[in-house]
Amino acid sequence: MLTEEQRQQTIDQDEAIGNNLKNIRHRMIILSGKGGVGKTTISVNLAVLLQKRGYETGLLDADITGPNVPKMLSLTGQLRMHDRKIEPLISGNVRVVSIANMIEEGQPVLWRGPLRSKLLHQILADVS
Repeated sequence: MLTEEQRQQTIDQDEAIGNNLKNIRHRMIILSGKGGVGKTTISVNLAVLLQKRGYETGLLDADITGPNVPKMLSLTGQLRMHDRKIEPLISGNVRVVSIANMIEEGQPVLWRGPLRSKLLHQILADVS
């Protein structure tokens, strides 16, 4: 059972996600239930190709336990906050958000269902 404060936080977060998604004209999701099939490779190559064709492009690395997008794009450093918003890192002109840039290098992430979902919701609500 949620407290009134938790319920309001959920409503506020959902509203922030909706406002952020309104600013994205086209969205693609690359997914598979199986690991090792090339989801990250396809996502990175697609993002770079679209950027080279003149589209403003962002890439959310939603792989919480094995984030490799920053490695593939040679992105290092930590994500920063500005005005309580996450600032994506930039490779070429592709904006990238990944948990790999939120944790210490080599630190394992052993989160399951609810924590993973909560993190993805937080990122979607707070990215600038």
